Amino acid sequence: MFKKIANKAKNLKVDIKTKISDTKQTAENIISSSKNRTNKIIEKKWQSIEKIVVEKLLTLAENNLNNDTILKAMFKKVYEMLPIAIRLAVPADKFVGFCMIKKEPILNKISAYKNEKSNKIVLPKMPLLT
Repeated sequence: MFKKIANKAKNLKVDIKTKISDTKQTAENIISSSKNRTNKIIEKKWQSIEKIVVEKLLTLAENNLNNDTILKAMFKKVYEMLPIAIRLAVPADKFVGFCMIKKEPILNKISAYKNEKSNKIVLPKMPLLT
């Protein structure tokens, strides 16, 4: 009788280990799928996201753009201004991390945009004093 109980306990232990392993694998697959989905959403919507990012970062002083801490804080603020559908699908920390990876192209676009804007500024003609 004791052997029968011991065998049941052993089988139960194996069943539990199998279920734990299966659950762990399922959780890992879900997490991996979620990460891939998040990246795909960001990539798919990147042009519109990037426009929002560039517009909002233009308001910063140029020296602040070189400070990663301030830049991360600004990306968090920009995240809050994204369309709700994107915010529901993409976690804030993933968005900030993705923007930090794309930091150089963003800063280059900001610089190009500033140069373009400054070249378009036309000073009013002043009458000559005679």
